[in-house]
Amino acid sequence: MAVDANALQNDAAYANTVASQFNAIVPENAGKMPMINNGGPGQYNYAPMDFISDFAKKNSLKLHYHTLCWHQGMPDWLNGINDAGQFQSAVK
Repeated sequence: MAVDANALQNDAAYANTVASQFNAIVPENAGKMPMINNGGPGQYNYAPMDFISDFAKKNSLKLHYHTLCWHQGMPDWLNGINDAGQFQSAVK
C-alpha cells in the first residue's frame, strides 16, 4: 500500500485502515529527494519519512523504501552537479 505521510498523521480513518488492512507500506513521496531536501545542500527534513517508519514499526508493518534519487524528482541544485566528487559531497 502506497501511503501519504500527511494522511497517516492527520486522518485517523486512513491510518486505521492502513494499519488493519495491509501488512506492508511504501511511502508515496516522503522518501523522494524533493520532499527530503527542498532548500539546498545540507538542508534535509526527514520528519515525514520518520513518521512513516515509526508508523510501520508501531503497527508491525513491513516498510519498503524506494526512489530516493529519481530523474524526475531531483532538486534543481542537485541536477546542476556533473562531477561525482561534488555530488557525493553535496548529498552527505
